[in-house]
Amino acid sequence: MHDQGERLEKLFAEGFKEPYWTLEQVIAWIAYRKPRIAGAVSDSSLEDIDCERSEIDLRFWHKMIAPVIVKIEGIPRTVVWDALHSAITELRFQLKAGKIVATWKWQERERAAIPKLHWIDHGIKCNKFDYLDVKGGNPKGGSLIRLDRGEVLKLWPAETPKISAENRATELLKGLMEQSLENPAMTRDDAIQWARNQVPSLGVQAGLRAWRAAVKQAGAKAWSKAGPRSRANRNGTPT
Repeated sequence: MHDQGERLEKLFAEGFKEPYWTLEQVIAWIAYRKPRIAGAVSDSSLEDIDCERSEIDLRFWHKMIAPVIVKIEGIPRTVVWDALHSAITELRFQLKAGKIVATWKWQERERAAIPKLHWIDHGIKCNKFDYLDVKGGNPKGGSLIRLDRGEVLKLWPAETPKISAENRATELLKGLMEQSLENPAMTRDDAIQWARNQVPSLGVQAGLRAWRAAVKQAGAKAWSKAGPRSRANRNGTPT
């Protein structure tokens, strides 16, 4: 198992360094800005990660990318879906604006740039191989869409740890709250710690700000009353 883990991490690192990224990688990067995640959804990594078919949601473009992120990061699926939905909307907006250019390859033809006007009328979908593709693309072999990694990183640079951690924690907490608006599943302290487990750089004050922002954005009034754990519970003893 240890060797398998090391092999996958090496595969993720190699995937992140690829000069041309798939739609899966670009969307994952926009959503999370984590090299490990962008590498994990490269073509070679997707072929190697074992996700149970029962884990794979059959709705639209979640099919291949979402279960991988859930599996390697332990983030709730609904939170992943929300993050990917925002990312795909942002990517299509920038493609339509011509801020970044994607290329495709049709069978024996030379690889070519996809005109920005194409994205006005055509969105992103899963092709018959379950990989992300563009509507109006190659229906037989897939369009093999790629974007220049360097251009992606210029348009969506890695955020500073402080800003990234707080925003990411807010996103996570909001998703958690939206799963059960009226019945908080955790106390405030437990929920912030849950978010910190996924965003280790999250500071104490940043965690509290993320909590308050998530309560407001989700409209989760019941969660605002989920007070801190008691001292006994913090020590691991029953309340």
